[in-house]
Amino acid sequence: MKAPVVNKALATAEKAQEKANAAVVKATAALAKAKEKKAAVTAKARTSKTAATLRQLEAAKAGYVKAQAALVTAKAAAKAASFEVKLAVIESSIETAKEKSAARVTAFAEGLEAKKADDLAKAVASFEAKWLAARAKADTRKVKTFQKKEEVKTKAAERKVKAKISALKKQQTVKRKPVARKPRATAAAPAAAVKAES
Repeated sequence: MKAPVVNKALATAEKAQEKANAAVVKATAALAKAKEKKAAVTAKARTSKTAATLRQLEAAKAGYVKAQAALVTAKAAAKAASFEVKLAVIESSIETAKEKSAARVTAFAEGLEAKKADDLAKAVASFEAKWLAARAKADTRKVKTFQKKEEVKTKAAERKVKAKISALKKQQTVKRKPVARKPRATAAAPAAAVKAES
């Protein structure tokens, strides 16, 4: 909202400059008129030395000096007004630069806001890929460790089963061996013994 104030100040300074320049033109015309009057009264005073003519000459000279002073004052005012216009232009350029800077900052912020979603998606995708790769490695290690434990358990169970089978086979072979039996005492046995004696 400061820009219109500076532009208003510039417009005011430019109006003041126009007015001062018009005053210079007016003072220059007044000086030229006073100079002409002084010249006319001086020429008249050469021919007529009356008191009225001398008073007119003094008045013309005073008017000329006054017109000169007015022109000097008008020129000084015009110069000051011109300086004020330059200042107003510089201030206006500062405000314009500030406005442009603010517009660039806003545009930059809007650009960042627009890129935020894309950047977030890229960051999430990158994080997801890294996390999945790390998780896959960790899962592979865990699976291998678990597999080794299971293999150890399986081998232990296998050894137990083999030992049991071996024990059962030993028991089975022990049962199959013919056991030396004592002959029974029957009626046929004494007859055989008698035959052997004879």
